[in-house]
Amino acid sequence: MLSEKLFSIMTRFWLNILLFTSISIGLLAMVSCKDDTQDPNPNRPPSVSISAPSQNASYDSGTEVPIVLTINHDASITSYKVTLRDRTNEELVFFISEFSDSREIVIDTSVILQSNCATTIDIAVMAEDSFDNELNEIVQSFTLNPPVGNTFGFRVNLQYDGETLLMNKQYEYPTGQQFEFSRFDMFISNLKLIDNGQETLIKDIDFLAMTNTYKDEATAAEGYIYKVAGLDDGNFDTVVFNIGLTPEMNATTPSDYPVSHPLGQSSEYWDGWVSYIFASIEGRIDLDTSNPNFEQGMALHLGSNEARQEVSLPITLALNNNETKLIDINIDLRELFIDQDGNIYDVVSTPQTHNLIDIPMVIELAQNLKKSIKN
Repeated sequence: MLSEKLFSIMTRFWLNILLFTSISIGLLAMVSCKDDTQDPNPNRPPSVSISAPSQNASYDSGTEVPIVLTINHDASITSYKVTLRDRTNEELVFFISEFSDSREIVIDTSVILQSNCATTIDIAVMAEDSFDNELNEIVQSFTLNPPVGNTFGFRVNLQYDGETLLMNKQYEYPTGQQFEFSRFDMFISNLKLIDNGQETLIKDIDFLAMTNTYKDEATAAEGYIYKVAGLDDGNFDTVVFNIGLTPEMNATTPSDYPVSHPLGQSSEYWDGWVSYIFASIEGRIDLDTSNPNFEQGMALHLGSNEARQEVSLPITLALNNNETKLIDINIDLRELFIDQDGNIYDVVSTPQTHNLIDIPMVIELAQNLKKSIKN
């Protein structure tokens, strides 16, 4: 009897050992087979793979550049941003920025970039997951070549009463008040060179962001340089362009364009007017001489189809053998405030043009701006 009890006890003991071992092995197997995608915090940043452009690729200005890449992660990607930046001047030429809740982001698009000189474009990717792990690196670079041919352009010399203009410098308004500029930018469209009435369109639309050039004395003295490359040989006697957009262009909205396009800038569109802002003249003016703190903001924004002005300037220009030639264009902004009959714009009553009732004043300023442009 004792041996039978002992045998029974030993049997149950080994059965328990076997059961415990089986359970332990099963648990270990479950752990070892766990899907990495279930890791609640991978503690590493998202990764990116890029298919196009290839390393050391080269593209000509004005041609399509493919951007094909994938951002992956084990956890949800909460936000991402893809940027293209010109290494020469550090200008941002394209970007995509979105929020997300996916583990895989696929970018498959293309951009058309312009450059008047050979430069390198860096593609950077930034991404963040739900645990604040971040990716921020340059993932690819490529070369952007200038177009083959001649280059024509102009040096825009902003002035006030014949002197080089500087942002945030005090000037005297034609009616005697002290004021300062803080911004001057504008769209141009249908830039043409003309030879005996024969027109050559060299640029359909562009945005002249001149403000930064005129914040510094050194760059202001050099003027704002604008160039168009890839032009055929020829002799020309006139340059023509619009201040503002054609009605067809102005009927579009920024959502119709990529952000790299001049018309893709939402900050330069005015929903209330259903129009782009053709030109922005901003600053501050001291209307209360007893309190010389430039208390009144100026925001003279020109827009609407009626505000478009065509500028025509006589030139003597010969383009040959892939050369570059610039002409000087002077814009004296004191003349912006005085019409051809000598009437002075009433900045006291309308320091800002933000309403449809301001259209007559907008047209007045647009006509004055055209008059102020000379070569």
